Amino acid sequence: MKTMKIAFLFACSAFVLTMAACLESSTEPEIIIDYGASSYFYVNNQTDSDMQVTYNIAFIEMDSTVTVPADTTLKIFQAGDIGAPPKPSEALGKITVYQLLENQSSLFLTIDPVTDGDWIIVDEDLNEIDPESKNLYGEDGSARYKLTLSEGDTN
Repeated sequence: MKTMKIAFLFACSAFVLTMAACLESSTEPEIIIDYGASSYFYVNNQTDSDMQVTYNIAFIEMDSTVTVPADTTLKIFQAGDIGAPPKPSEALGKITVYQLLENQSSLFLTIDPVTDGDWIIVDEDLNEIDPESKNLYGEDGSARYKLTLSEGDTN
């Protein structure tokens, strides 16, 4: 019991000394800001058919599905992270594309695993940006990636 009282007294003394040292500090604490960043993922359907895009969100057992009409570019997903915007390979696990025909669908393309090379980096107007450019991110720190589907992409 005596050992416990000594340990408690020591812990209290250490706490008081630590708090006193903090109060005596004349320097202001440094505020560290680590900004969050977003990535937007688009599918550019350059085919004559509507496409159903099913994608797996990385690290989550969850699939999402969106229909991208023919000759349309549509945002399918937005991901966020702290620091740098996530790349496609970091945000998406698998993409399966089905071609929608009248009353049926047929497998058009499977991308597994998702690689960054399948996507191009685009600006806010969805125009391609040179990957060697120093201005890959928007003014808000976000990145935009576009995957293009064309008739020759079938499995």
